[in-house]
Amino acid sequence: MKFDERFSSVLATAVFLFLTIGTLSKAAGQGAGYKPEKDDPEYKLGDLRFQYPKRYQTKSVNGQDEYTVFLSDQKYGDWLFVSLLKDGAELRQVKESLRGLLAANLLQGASKSLKWKPSTKPYGRFGKNEMEVEKWQGLDGKQRLFIESHYLKVKGRDLLVGYAFVMEDQTAQSAEAAFNRGFDAGSGPAGEGCSKVVASITGEDDILIGMPPPAAPPKPKN
Repeated sequence: MKFDERFSSVLATAVFLFLTIGTLSKAAGQGAGYKPEKDDPEYKLGDLRFQYPKRYQTKSVNGQDEYTVFLSDQKYGDWLFVSLLKDGAELRQVKESLRGLLAANLLQGASKSLKWKPSTKPYGRFGKNEMEVEKWQGLDGKQRLFIESHYLKVKGRDLLVGYAFVMEDQTAQSAEAAFNRGFDAGSGPAGEGCSKVVASITGEDDILIGMPPPAAPPKPKN
């Protein structure tokens, strides 16, 4: 996505809220959270089976292992990922490996000078199987890559489920300013897709990933 430099941060927030509110309104009409459709495709990853929205397609990535699958969507440009953590796997190393693979495939000509920093703590309903959630953003020129990951323990399995998307500013200077100030961004479609994957794994019906944080209460007048 490209934005005029003067309004990049404002428009980013507006787009995030517009997409998120639209997809959340759809979910609200169906129940408390997102649920997979009956005819959504199913994927088997090791001994784990899950469904994902039909707008996604599986994506082969150089360097991925047999316990990880990536799903990409051409319309919105977002990606989903599911990774089984096998015995002996170190959570931090798996997350770092996933960030590197996603950066190499979502950023156009990602440089070795890619900068990373934790982003705003994600907000939403993540379910009773949620052990840890975090969000990172990476900066490369005009592009910022956002990755949100959810560490789950489900029926004796440890796994990571998450999404990633790229936001592109008009100039590298405006992207760097947004990165340095910690400006967050979100994707309603990616949050919906991730929610449906999690719901298909856990069987819960109240999963809402990618929600904007609640508005701060108005300051009292003096």
